[in-house]
Amino acid sequence: MSTKLLTVLLVGVVAVSLVGAVSFVGGVVRFLVLLMGLGAFVLAARGARGDEEGGLVFGTGEDESAAT
Repeated sequence: MSTKLLTVLLVGVVAVSLVGAVSFVGGVVRFLVLLMGLGAFVLAARGARGDEEGGLVFGTGEDESAAT
């Protein structure tokens, strides 16, 4: 990893930690960060790819049991 990426990561972690210390707003911010992290993990794990319209495709959308 480059030094610039590590610096940006450190600044982000510190910023989220500081905002997370605020009572109500901090909880909401931490929850949103959690959702973004989980979404990024799912996209990376599933190997998200773009379709022709530019949307994300996670499957064919067809019921495989109907094909038999």
